[in-house]
Amino acid sequence: MMCKAELARKAGVSAQTIDRIENGILGYRARIGDFIGDERLDAAFFSLPAGIYIWDGTEMGEPVHIPRLEGACAHWCCGAAVGQLIPGGKEELVIGGSDWSPEGSDKAKIGRLHIVRFD
Repeated sequence: MMCKAELARKAGVSAQTIDRIENGILGYRARIGDFIGDERLDAAFFSLPAGIYIWDGTEMGEPVHIPRLEGACAHWCCGAAVGQLIPGGKEELVIGGSDWSPEGSDKAKIGRLHIVRFD
């Protein structure tokens, strides 16, 4: 069995990324799209406790990490889609959380939608 440092070196990522991936459910949702805008497919993997990891399809090194969204519920990314919502260039990542409720509200599970654009 490989140690974390060796695994990180072979994967081309940091040991911290390996720790975050090990402690989350990486791949709860996975989507591909041109998030960077270089006409190559990039990969987005969702981790329930950690957030989103985006790998550049041109250079699969250290991923960009977007922390879990503020006030997110347990299954905060139960809906995920990719599309070019804003004309020209990059594609956007659309994330839906159907279990979300406003803090302090008597309304339960009204849901919310996030559109993530990488500029």
